[in-house]
Amino acid sequence: MKPPCSVFRPAPAPDYLGHLRRVTGYRTGRWTEEPVALGEEMAYTRSLVFLLQVHGFHSLRLHRSAEVGTDAFRLLPFTLQSLLETMILPGYRPGPEPTVMKVTLGSEGDETGEGGSPSCLRAEGPYLTVSWRELGEKPVLAENLRQRYAQLTGRPILVREQDSGRIIQIPLLTGEFRYL
Repeated sequence: MKPPCSVFRPAPAPDYLGHLRRVTGYRTGRWTEEPVALGEEMAYTRSLVFLLQVHGFHSLRLHRSAEVGTDAFRLLPFTLQSLLETMILPGYRPGPEPTVMKVTLGSEGDETGEGGSPSCLRAEGPYLTVSWRELGEKPVLAENLRQRYAQLTGRPILVREQDSGRIIQIPLLTGEFRYL
């Protein structure tokens, strides 16, 4: 994907190399579809966002609630990257205001995502220049992740478009799963 602006903002070498090492290590270690700890997936995604910021996506931000760093729940590898690519990057334009994707734990079907014990990962992002309706087709996320999570959990991925933006709820994986 071509960065929205050609301005490269250098980062301190140790920071850059540390994030690059985390991203490449995570990517090369994921040849299977085995679920990964939520904290591990979040650490990878935070490093990916750092690298995107350095390479032109300056106002991109990833906010998470504290409990998202836990390893009690699992996700399929690259779930958060898929959310980021589907929700934020297609319409991203650099500007003075940050473009934020918020990641929290919530309860499925709950409008606020805050009731009951956590059963889903909730990602919220703003409307940018395109909505899925305007694209006239389902995003890649819809087909790829919907099928894999449905196979593992039997629960759907919920996608809602509201005035403030998109909300996607991904069922959390608990226990041992084997992707067949």
